[in-house]
Amino acid sequence: MPHNDLHKTERQLKSGASKNTKSTKNLPKEVAKPKTAPETQSLADCIDFNTLMKVEGAHIYTRTLPGENGKKTLRIDGPADSGIALDTEGTIRLITGTHDPNRGSASGKLLIKSAGQQQIHSEPSTIQYNAGGENKDAWNVLAYGDVVHEARGSEYTIRAQKITLIADEELTIQGHGGVKIQAGQTGKGTIDMVCGTLTQRAVNYQELIEGQKKTSGVAEQSTEQFDPRASVNIVSAGSINHKILGDLKEQIGGAYHTEILGKPVPGGLLAADATVNTHQIRTLVGNSEIQSVAGKTTVSAQTGVDIKTTTGNIGISAVAGNVDIDGLLILLN
Repeated sequence: MPHNDLHKTERQLKSGASKNTKSTKNLPKEVAKPKTAPETQSLADCIDFNTLMKVEGAHIYTRTLPGENGKKTLRIDGPADSGIALDTEGTIRLITGTHDPNRGSASGKLLIKSAGQQQIHSEPSTIQYNAGGENKDAWNVLAYGDVVHEARGSEYTIRAQKITLIADEELTIQGHGGVKIQAGQTGKGTIDMVCGTLTQRAVNYQELIEGQKKTSGVAEQSTEQFDPRASVNIVSAGSINHKILGDLKEQIGGAYHTEILGKPVPGGLLAADATVNTHQIRTLVGNSEIQSVAGKTTVSAQTGVDIKTTTGNIGISAVAGNVDIDGLLILLN
């Protein structure tokens, strides 16, 4: 194409552009109607970083948040993913990296070695431990010496699914105001004690049992009371049953009284026999003897007295006295 034709084509393109293209100053308003003003951003709204030192992957810098009173923080980042942060709010943060056995057994741990420590906290402290490692322990403390935990004027609570206390020599539980042991949330759990000798010392001893009390496997049971005013009282609204395979011996220093009311007891042990014999003593083998060594024996009944033997004799003897038989009629057969 000749050179003149090129200039002519350029003028035609400019002329067509000026006729068909509108300036950005005169954009049609019907195409877009913005509802908000264009947003702007200045460097004052950004976080300000100021590097103090960089060496071998470690970084020491300051960080300032935007705003007139933006918080300032001094960061000390190690060559890995651990660091220390100190800010204008008085907060100190120690951040360790992740634990990776490939990086070492102590990777990601906070290791402290000192001659001792003393801490004073003016407000509550909250510590959370998570299980991990080979033993899956969350908290493991080893102390070579005495350990004292003291909560003054408040409560000390230990809670876990299972709690085990092991004392190599002696275990002492002392409550100045009392000791309460409860099994189960409602007190209906089980308490299991295993020991060689159980010794209890108390001024007063009281048991409140709503269900059953059972003692098994006792080789010998003794109750000793040395106070002359002492007494043993058994009060039962039901029945009492004694089954003794051996002998029964009673020695009473005072008097012995037995009073039988003879009232029917629904569901009692002697419901069938009580209607006939309110008081019954039966000897299956051997003899029976009632003896008054230095006194008198009296047998008294309201409706009658029966003395009966099936195969033997009946003997009445007054060694140093008389035999008196009184009655309206004396029948001898």
